[in-house]
Amino acid sequence: MADDYDDDESPGTALTTTAAPRLPMPPVAPSGMSAELWRILTDAIFPNAREPQKILLAFEWCRVRNLDIMKRPVNIVRMWSSELGRYTETIWPSINEIEVTASRTNAWAGMDEPKFGPDKTQKFKGRKKDRRKQYVDVEVELTFPEWCSVTVYRVVNGMRCAFSEPVYWLETYGRAGGTALPNDMWTKRPKGQLIKVAKAFSLRAAFPEEADYSADEMEGQMIEAPPPPAPAPTDNWRPPEQQAAQSVAATAGSSPAEPQSDGAKPAQQAADQAGKLDRAGAGEDAPLHGEPELEDLGGGIVTVQRHENEPWRDWCARLMVFIRNETEVAPIDQWVEANKNEIAALMKDAPKMRAQLDAAINKERTKIINRKKDEENNLPL
Repeated sequence: MADDYDDDESPGTALTTTAAPRLPMPPVAPSGMSAELWRILTDAIFPNAREPQKILLAFEWCRVRNLDIMKRPVNIVRMWSSELGRYTETIWPSINEIEVTASRTNAWAGMDEPKFGPDKTQKFKGRKKDRRKQYVDVEVELTFPEWCSVTVYRVVNGMRCAFSEPVYWLETYGRAGGTALPNDMWTKRPKGQLIKVAKAFSLRAAFPEEADYSADEMEGQMIEAPPPPAPAPTDNWRPPEQQAAQSVAATAGSSPAEPQSDGAKPAQQAADQAGKLDRAGAGEDAPLHGEPELEDLGGGIVTVQRHENEPWRDWCARLMVFIRNETEVAPIDQWVEANKNEIAALMKDAPKMRAQLDAAINKERTKIINRKKDEENNLPL
């Protein structure tokens, strides 16, 4: 049967006229990275990746782990980096990679069907982009299982042992744009996404020396820039309280030595008050200035008060500054107790960030405990 080519066409010319890859290949590429493979990775395997170096990192990850990158064993996840002050891309294994790693131990002995808790219906509100790429207020009503558990089996000393950990939907679901809204995948597949996370939890419990967090578990961090705050009525409008504070600040600034009836420093108080109101009116992305607000409870332990509209991530970072300076476990527990109200509010507003805060605090406790053990082991007999 004849091929359907024109007289001036051939298979060879079709291959040589392909379009350029979506991202340019870095000048220094690892061995085995051809131009054809690079185009497949950028255009088909990682179509949303923005940093070429991260695609190379994923390629090296798979080569070291002897994984087939064409089967997408890893994902490139865009996350906010507090250290860098910007969004960056990181490499996370997929559920496929975790299952492959478990099976290679020759100790994975199967799993049971997922078990679900009772269904719950809840409304979620937030702002997201519409088809015109404009932010709009959205309300979604979604029914989802409260929890899911998948039992995984591993052969330990010749016995088939069961491992399972329940995963709660509200603590796990991926959010859209840093809001409380579930992202598109968790809206379309509220059970399917939860099953993947529950499976990863149980595999990590059964194979702690092998498994890592999956991209599905980190999906809540895969966020674009947070939606901007709602616009003010007009650019030159200010709340009456803010106008009064600014007027007092200007008056106090013109004669800073004049005493006030309360005996306080008027210029500093007025400036501080105006700054607080500025932050309150500037929205979620407003930068914070000055020293953190603290309420001294004695003994050096303080309540780290949250600013108006301060992102929870910033408040957690301020709390961790104090905790990391401690050298004993007891003061760390006192910091947690002193800030229990804010931590409880954090659990209600951002349960994933509460889990991250708990992990960071426990890490500091573990450092202190391990250091003391090392010191005891090194004592002369």
